[in-house]
Amino acid sequence: MAEEKMQAAKVLLKNPYRQVILQDYNKTLESHKFRKKAEEIENELSWFTGKSSQYRVEDRQGFFKHFQEHYAGKKHAPLAPMYRPLSSYKFGEEPQIVYFMMLFVKKDEDLKQFQNDHPNRQEVLSSDVLRIRYLKLRNEYRLLGALLDSLDKGVGAIEVTIAEHFVTDYTQNMDKLSISQLNSRFFRSLRAQKTDQSFALLELLKEKDAPDTDYMELLATYNARDFEKLVELADKFTKENRNYQPVMVLRTEAQARLGNIQGFIDSFKAVDDEVVDTVHFLFLLQELITHADYKELDNDEFDLSIQELLKSKFKQVESSTFAGPVSRNFVNFLLEGLPIAEELAAIKKEKGEDAIPQDRLDRLYQLQMALDLYPNEDVSSLIDIETIEENGSAKSREKIGRLALSLLLEKSQDKSFDNIYLAFQALARMGLQKAFVSNVENNLPALVQFGRSGQRRAFDLIKAAYIAKKGAGLDTAELEKILTENNISLETEEK
Repeated sequence: MAEEKMQAAKVLLKNPYRQVILQDYNKTLESHKFRKKAEEIENELSWFTGKSSQYRVEDRQGFFKHFQEHYAGKKHAPLAPMYRPLSSYKFGEEPQIVYFMMLFVKKDEDLKQFQNDHPNRQEVLSSDVLRIRYLKLRNEYRLLGALLDSLDKGVGAIEVTIAEHFVTDYTQNMDKLSISQLNSRFFRSLRAQKTDQSFALLELLKEKDAPDTDYMELLATYNARDFEKLVELADKFTKENRNYQPVMVLRTEAQARLGNIQGFIDSFKAVDDEVVDTVHFLFLLQELITHADYKELDNDEFDLSIQELLKSKFKQVESSTFAGPVSRNFVNFLLEGLPIAEELAAIKKEKGEDAIPQDRLDRLYQLQMALDLYPNEDVSSLIDIETIEENGSAKSREKIGRLALSLLLEKSQDKSFDNIYLAFQALARMGLQKAFVSNVENNLPALVQFGRSGQRRAFDLIKAAYIAKKGAGLDTAELEKILTENNISLETEEK
């Protein structure tokens, strides 16, 4: 039995578990709150490493008692049989066992480094400083290992979920999986946008009479962007269903994507107060305005309906998960609108105002209407025909590029690759080559990391910067080295 328990901790020291945990530990250090909590636990750990300066015997019993009193089973910090990076939790809701796992692997790493730095055991024993440092590390490692051995079921379950991180075909061996594992695979397939696999997993869950498959079907349908089908499915949910509120939120978004103004209003009225935050509502309005028929938007009745919805009591949040999508929408509206404004300004100059195609003009007005949602600044004027007629488009291009950088990177807490990619793409599309190249070069480590983790578009940005510098006769050695090391061809595609 003792041997089985020992494996629960030791397995965390083997790859791929070790690799995943160390990567998450380093990422945790980037967040002030999570780093502070990790340091707090590490300081607590040091209380039990030995009662004398010699660190001969660790206080294992005291450490276990401390863990039971302050961590085990607390409502604010449950032990969860599921491994997720700490950064994926809201602070205060994360399972504390993950901190102890991280510190255990980190202490093993520190011990190995110490032994590499000081291979001569006699040197360590003859130095008070080195001996005490080694014994303290060793005792911390022992305490954490013993603790995790005592939690073998939790660690074992976490081991399974770490292994699941490396599965890319989510239907692989799915007939042999439990309902909980199928559930995990289903939600991972949604995040990976593997629609066919999501529906395959869903069918198996239905066969096993798993709970909430009606809601999961709605999520898979949303992921497939079949918004008409989503509305049909949502209409089968009753108010008594525990998923009714999130279903109504998705129904509201579906109606927005379908451009159905009355359906949007009716759906949103069914959503309880404080379910949607203000930024989320802004996102929904962006989607409605840019998908509806402009003729149905350009009237007082629409304005009055939206003003009525704005009286809702929105949920107060410190940071909304929709901040990134909202910012990206604003930038995308500008990137779509400027070429239209330039095109229509040219038609007007050459053939007169009557020659402007009405459908193109309506689309431009629609985008301007969505951009009028932007707070504290008139950004819709950047894609205004009259403005471009008077001043040309160079100023608009420069301002759109600067706004994209500010909105998506400098002032944003969302450090996702989607934000970085769109910001740099905006610079390139606005013809701001120097700014594009310099920003790519200033963010090379992050771009390489994104590229190696599967975001191959990161290397597209680096290659575009390489081509721009090469065309300008500038030094490309650093960019060329990165591209070559990552097996990216330096040749440009012939068009």
